[in-house]
Amino acid sequence: EARQAAEKADLLVFVSFSMPEASLKRIAHETAKAGGVMVIRGFKDDSLKATVKAAEELAALQGDMLIHPELFDHYGITEVPVTVIARNGEDGLDGCAVNSELGMCTEHAAVKGDVSLHAALEHLIRESKDKKLSDIANAKLAVLEGRK
Repeated sequence: EARQAAEKADLLVFVSFSMPEASLKRIAHETAKAGGVMVIRGFKDDSLKATVKAAEELAALQGDMLIHPELFDHYGITEVPVTVIARNGEDGLDGCAVNSELGMCTEHAAVKGDVSLHAALEHLIRESKDKKLSDIANAKLAVLEGRK
């Protein structure tokens, strides 16, 4: 299931339960509104119970979350938060080479830092060298702003 969700997600926000609660709640709300997924590396305090409790609080804000350490490695995430736009190929985007072994896109752009999703997407639109990634960021921004 995590692999399928990762394949379908073109907006991923990498977070950690060690981040300030206010930041996590803002990210959960914004990511859900834009149709993205939050990704954490592993369990909170190495406890399934603590992780479930924390995840339920974020789920109340409609946030989808994956526990997926392989995604951190795949996208080279070493600090959080990081917003990633990835090409998933579902809508016929050519050139999106999906690594079938991992089930993850190889083409992506990222923004580091605890900034609003709006600011991160605007940065990706301006700075992405890949027009299709920029188009995905623009579409997600439209959804976030309620234009789509």
